[in-house]
Amino acid sequence: MRTILVTGSTGYVGRHLIRRLQRRFGADANVRIFGLSRHGDPDAQGWTSYAGDLLLPELPRLLEELQPDVIFHTASTPPHEPLEEQMRTHVMGTRHLLQALVDTQVEARVVIPGSCAEYGHQPEPVTESNPLQPDTEHAISKIAQTHLALHYVNHYQLDVVIGRVFHVYGLNSNSKKLIASLAAQLVRFEKAYPTFPKLHVRNLWAERDFIHIEDVADALITLAEKGRAGNIYNISANQAIPVQELVDILLRYARVRHVEVVASGDRKHDFCQGRSQKITAHTGWKPHVSLESGLKRELDFWREELVYLLPDEAYAAPSSE
Repeated sequence: MRTILVTGSTGYVGRHLIRRLQRRFGADANVRIFGLSRHGDPDAQGWTSYAGDLLLPELPRLLEELQPDVIFHTASTPPHEPLEEQMRTHVMGTRHLLQALVDTQVEARVVIPGSCAEYGHQPEPVTESNPLQPDTEHAISKIAQTHLALHYVNHYQLDVVIGRVFHVYGLNSNSKKLIASLAAQLVRFEKAYPTFPKLHVRNLWAERDFIHIEDVADALITLAEKGRAGNIYNISANQAIPVQELVDILLRYARVRHVEVVASGDRKHDFCQGRSQKITAHTGWKPHVSLESGLKRELDFWREELVYLLPDEAYAAPSSE
């Protein structure tokens, strides 16, 4: 890798990916890192930020100017956005990027983070060959993105690799996500010292395959270096953890006691686990951040993040996602 472009560079995955890239290549003056996002990043340090939409006609000119060796296409839309916006970003944005590579003949490896949502809810651990059973509009848009990318591999011989990411967590300031919400609630209790703290969660009986953001970033970088074109790789921790176990670990390391856990949802056994043997076999990548270590770091992150108390509505019961 010599010239790297990260789309969606101000998003959650994009920001952490750039940090890992800087840690990996920071001392190498021959490696240049560029980011592209709708509004740019005025605080970019050690890398160059561009403001622009993937659908703008200037994209081919930018690719010709930068001549990237690797493109990490992390631009994404949150799952709660309307389907039109999902398709605009995941499908039309991806098509414009890949078609621009065809038109300009810029030879770059493209790494696209997919989503475990593409599998839907399945009762057993899934491999890359499992049938796709989407049950959300977000999953539908990500499947469309995956098939579009494979179309460009098969018809235009583009060098594209897809990493299907499972339930990513860690160092995330979005307190509506499950682990972030639980940690933020507990840290709020530490700062406010309520008499009867109540930790709110929806479904304690759901089981999820949680993968730390640093492992995700390392997996994407490894796919850029060693992944095989046209292949899809699960990026998972290979274990389904009950939400109750997450809560138990967080309570063990929280600086507050006698917390009442309030589950507001149904007692639904909702299971999701991936198998990531393929990426290990092809590249040697394995996750390194243990769940316990990741959750301890999440509490420390929120102790720094919550310099003041957020309003009550910011701590509504999170989903199991």
